[in-house]
Amino acid sequence: MASNELYAQLEACRLEAGGLFECWVDGVSIQVQNRGGFFCRVALPGRIGMQNEQLAPLLRLAEASLMGDDPIALAYDSRQQRACLVRWLNADADTSTLIATVENLANQQAAWIQVLAEQAPRQPASRPAIQASLGLGLLHRGLMNG
Repeated sequence: MASNELYAQLEACRLEAGGLFECWVDGVSIQVQNRGGFFCRVALPGRIGMQNEQLAPLLRLAEASLMGDDPIALAYDSRQQRACLVRWLNADADTSTLIATVENLANQQAAWIQVLAEQAPRQPASRPAIQASLGLGLLHRGLMNG
């Protein structure tokens, strides 16, 4: 989404109480709701179980966010095994603050996608070919043992 288009949408949301809409930043869907403040959230991709190997990087991401200038909370739905990054802004937040928050959420989601990519098990590009002599030997033994 172009910066001026994002600015126009977020400015309209900032001025209209009770507004809810979805905006896209670098392919990231972010929902913004205005109800006496701004509730911004972005869903993290994939299902996230309660196992340590899945939760540990997510908690490190949230912890790193809390140490930064723009802390983001983590919401987790255990029934659906989905996680969202959320940020609440006061009603008096200006549009530039809202834009910075939306862009930060997009960056945090991109960081999480990178974490998922690093966790994915590496699979060889192709299976090693079975040597022809081994394959024929097994076939021959099978025919002989009948």
